[in-house]
Amino acid sequence: MLLFKDIMVLLNAVLLVVLVLLILGHCQKKYKRRSWSLAFNVLAACWLTFRQVFWILSISSMDTWRASLFYLVYWLPHTVQFAMYSTLPLFYAQVLSALGRCHRFLGYGQGPRSLKDGMLAARNVYLAVVGCMVVFMVGCVVAAGSMEQKEYRCMTDKSHGWRKIFSDDVDDRPLSVSSEEEPRGGDDSDDAARDECYHDFSFSTVPVRMLSALSFTGLALVLLVYSFQIWNLSTVEARRFLLARPRRLAVVNGVLFVCFATRGCYELLTLCGLGSLPDLPLNSDKDLEPRNFVCFIFWDYLPMVLLVSTISTAPSGKHAQREGSFIKIGGSVWAG
Repeated sequence: MLLFKDIMVLLNAVLLVVLVLLILGHCQKKYKRRSWSLAFNVLAACWLTFRQVFWILSISSMDTWRASLFYLVYWLPHTVQFAMYSTLPLFYAQVLSALGRCHRFLGYGQGPRSLKDGMLAARNVYLAVVGCMVVFMVGCVVAAGSMEQKEYRCMTDKSHGWRKIFSDDVDDRPLSVSSEEEPRGGDDSDDAARDECYHDFSFSTVPVRMLSALSFTGLALVLLVYSFQIWNLSTVEARRFLLARPRRLAVVNGVLFVCFATRGCYELLTLCGLGSLPDLPLNSDKDLEPRNFVCFIFWDYLPMVLLVSTISTAPSGKHAQREGSFIKIGGSVWAG
């Protein structure tokens, strides 16, 4: 029984259904289509779809995974996840900018026009960073697939050559050799060809892990900066723009910071060879290790559950009913 994997499939499916219902409810209630909550929910639904495919394959697959498939369903969604969580500090920046709290930090002045220009610049930076990450991850998938094709062609060509060599060796053996001692030319030739043609794909995880480490460590630091400023808002300011109380947001932001920071630090430690979690069992014959299970819950699902339950859900209130959650300023998610 694959207990931990089954829990992952069930948890992922429940969250995916919840996100789809939130998206449908957002559209049915005619909230703003360019709101923060819809952006977060759509990205979260996309990430959960990728992750659901990954977990289903891990409990149903009997064969060895292709490297390109692993990068496609496991590493590529990291960019979607980063884009999803980055909407939160962008929202905080917009709120603080409207209050004149961080116009100097963002490099533009006060006023509606300056706010619009500043958030437009932030949007462009956000889209550029996410776009570069997607291009890089897609490049890794393509490179892995290309290398696998080269390995397959090499195996096909070399195995025929090695079979001929082993066959000649067998023909030169004395006839008195017993059947137990007789070399198995086919198996030996395949092993020799595999040793010569096999390419270790582990090198590809180095740039991918580095990108993951830098992105989530940077996200943790940016979130920390804006969380500290959100904490210092007055009661009047908080009620004007925020749905949750500052103390409640402080707890959520603190947990998110720990999740993102520890994830980034783990990737850096792994790159430095200072320790790593057990390898992920990608076939149906083995379950997750308890440590892997805890890390998946803490790094992948806990932040999403916190945001869905405290910030991105549709709350009560006149302003929230009109705009949807992740209350925005300037008429759209990008203030444009």
